[in-house]
Amino acid sequence: MTPSHNLNKRAILIPQAYQAFQISDGLAGDCARRAANVFLTPYGLDQRTVLAPNPFRVRIDSTDLQVCQQMAKSASDSEASFNGAISAVGGVNTAIGRELQNGKICNKVLKLTGQVLCLQMSIKLTQDPLALSTITDKINNLQKNINSDVLAANQRQRSFLRTGIRTLRSSSAFLII
Repeated sequence: MTPSHNLNKRAILIPQAYQAFQISDGLAGDCARRAANVFLTPYGLDQRTVLAPNPFRVRIDSTDLQVCQQMAKSASDSEASFNGAISAVGGVNTAIGRELQNGKICNKVLKLTGQVLCLQMSIKLTQDPLALSTITDKINNLQKNINSDVLAANQRQRSFLRTGIRTLRSSSAFLII
């Protein structure tokens, strides 16, 4: 008699905290590739192939979708911290403010790449009509932010995580440390 094994499939995408997968530091202009490395490369996809109908050549399931949604939400949630940090340093017309704005655009590329991947997963797994109706807008927004990043190529960009400015959860105030 063969022993029975209860095997649980693990998501291809490894769940990580935002700090571990954020891509907003360094130089602008390459955010599409860096976002693809986070969300798409584990599935053998890139920014072009993720746009095709049914792009998956590997088996995915609801675990993959759940991990993708968690990570995309983390990237989305960080936008408030970028906005607060930009305000705290005097806006986008300051040197650090411009770096933060470039980092925010890179974060949008990351967030939207994750959201497009999640929508493709949802379409494949559930034929979700909301996902079908939303994906074109997400793709257009992703392309707009990729174009903005490319226009800022070789400019410095910075994550709000490196500013010492943190959002206080109990209020909308910011603390500069």
